[in-house]
Amino acid sequence: MNTSPSMPNIAPKVIHVAVGVVRNAEGEVLIAKRQTGQHLAGFWEFPGGKVEQGECVTTALARELREELGIEVSEAQPLITIPYDYPEKRVLLDVHEVTQYSGLPVSGEGQSIRWVAQSDLGDYTFPPANAPIVTAVQLPAVFCISGEFESFAALRNRCSSLQSQRITHIQLRAPHLEPAEYLNVYRRLAGELEGVSLFANTDWRHPDVSHVEQTPRYIHMSGRVLRAGYKPKPAAGGIISAACHDVDELKLAENAGAHFVFFSPVKPTLSHPQTPGVGWEALRDFCAVATVPVYALGGLSELDISQARQCGAQGIAAISALWGRNQ
Repeated sequence: MNTSPSMPNIAPKVIHVAVGVVRNAEGEVLIAKRQTGQHLAGFWEFPGGKVEQGECVTTALARELREELGIEVSEAQPLITIPYDYPEKRVLLDVHEVTQYSGLPVSGEGQSIRWVAQSDLGDYTFPPANAPIVTAVQLPAVFCISGEFESFAALRNRCSSLQSQRITHIQLRAPHLEPAEYLNVYRRLAGELEGVSLFANTDWRHPDVSHVEQTPRYIHMSGRVLRAGYKPKPAAGGIISAACHDVDELKLAENAGAHFVFFSPVKPTLSHPQTPGVGWEALRDFCAVATVPVYALGGLSELDISQARQCGAQGIAAISALWGRNQ
């Protein structure tokens, strides 16, 4: 927008905040309660503070956690970056997972602090901008999308094998099945896979899973379903994911209530070898505007997790590299 003396630029300044996800030896996450007089007083949040002018994020994070908690951060890796507009201000949360630190966290500024199991984070009230952080904390770095299978027994055994390898999130992709058969297979598999978050794929051939009896708790939307305007209503406490290839689909996914998305193809894939990957820079640009966690997808393996994280992604998702391994 052009500005003039009669129409000044009143866009709010972006407040850049370094945020740390700190865990103890039991895997619990440290959260702090905002004090009286602060914006959103009484809400819980992940510790951190403002990045000063000319200061890099990791330096700011180390400084803030030293001042707030009395710990010395020696290693941290990017987790998620969240741009968020409140009515009164605009923030950019630069979140890092603290993987190594020394000292015992104590309240250094009078705020209440608490160690919480990551599965219990939903019991606490966080500022709206923190919601994607809660999701990111609870999601793994690796997400498997199922490949071909010859029978239900083979499908179940493959998923059980992946679970033994600490794969906890699987999307059931089976385009060869008719809608009714797909839902039967999904329900049966979900009932037998305890401890696995199994996502039902609502592709174009079966987009109405939210209207059937016993709605799946975990629902995935394809790009075609997104463009059709479908807004799923999963079972209570459910999670929605979506497939995106560009920012337009990202906005559709966020408007549809997606808790996280997949961005593809980063590299060429076995299923579409003639389609070029968009590359790491495109992933970085996509993650920079996403307000939810992003999985990099397309020709990737666990060897690409670090690169994906550096681009701002949650981690990687894969079919070939995970479904076919160690069989």
